[in-house]
Amino acid sequence: EMKVVFYTGYDKYLLDALRRRAFDYMLKPPTKDALATIMTRYYENRLSNLQPTHTRNEQPILMIVNALGEHMALHLSDIAFFRFQNQRKLWEVVRADGTCCLLRHKTTADTILNYSKDFVQIHKHYIVNIQMIAKIQDTLCILRPPLEGIDELRISKNYRHDLMSTFYNM
Repeated sequence: EMKVVFYTGYDKYLLDALRRRAFDYMLKPPTKDALATIMTRYYENRLSNLQPTHTRNEQPILMIVNALGEHMALHLSDIAFFRFQNQRKLWEVVRADGTCCLLRHKTTADTILNYSKDFVQIHKHYIVNIQMIAKIQDTLCILRPPLEGIDELRISKNYRHDLMSTFYNM
């Protein structure tokens, strides 16, 4: 797999790079930060486009990178939901056993949604594993045990239609 990064001393080639579907664009002289940003974006793009690997009786394995840069292999059934931490400006994964793990700071809602079609955004701060929802009650997602007592998973008007559509198509 190869990606093209335009590397030039002239910003007038930016439009041409975009039209040719370049992965990124970098002006001379290069900086460590610019190169690190491009490489991180490339890595996250590859990670989000990986096809899940699984055997007949096993759920797909998702590769998730935590805030410490560690790569975690989680089964879809291990993940209950994702929550955005406003104070830290980071997403975290809440596992089915109730434990939490912060994700790297470059993780976006789109990155999370690309992990699996079973992840549905219900609020700007919440993405839920549709397989973990026991019922939808008014504007609240009720999860399966042992997480049925969680009452923070409120459904925003902006995301309700997609949630209901996905929930009814399970």
